[in-house]
Amino acid sequence: MLSFSPPRTANLQSGYRNATGPTYFSVSTPAAVKITSASLTGKNIRLPAGYKISGKVTRSNGKTVIPHVPVRAVGTGIDSTTTDSAGNYTLMGLSPGSYEVSFGHDWAADNQTGCWYTTPASKFSASCAHETAIVISSANKTGISPRSPIPSRSPATSRLGPRRRSRSSTQTSPRAEPNPDSLLPTTRASTRSRA
Repeated sequence: MLSFSPPRTANLQSGYRNATGPTYFSVSTPAAVKITSASLTGKNIRLPAGYKISGKVTRSNGKTVIPHVPVRAVGTGIDSTTTDSAGNYTLMGLSPGSYEVSFGHDWAADNQTGCWYTTPASKFSASCAHETAIVISSANKTGISPRSPIPSRSPATSRLGPRRRSRSSTQTSPRAEPNPDSLLPTTRASTRSRA
């Protein structure tokens, strides 16, 4: 079996050499290659041009761009990239088929992770259980531009985690150390009271 993974920037599809000419290319069906001598020649292949999925990632307002967001397409093929300084991205080298497009988290941008989902106006779902597949048949897909919200947090949570309560707080913190006297066995406590 001969598999081919061209450089991402070449925008060619990855796949296998099969037994059917003239291209001898298949996304998923390889042909066995039998070597009967020291070297084997003439096993050419023509890799077809890849398809692209592109768009822009912005905040909920649809205007503020989010740079450095990891973007990934998984389906018939796989590709990943990050958004540029203008929030634009292009996934490339994709074969025809169905893809889930997901958007990762960039700590500096503090954006929500999720997937492309055409039902809400934001075209975004924080749960990839709700996602809309991008189907590539014979053309590139453009305008896959979600509006990613800032993650929601409870009032006691900051970017770096839960806020610590001050020592003057009357509430007990889950990490508060127990009172050492409360850990004394009852026999020892009764001995102290007699002395």
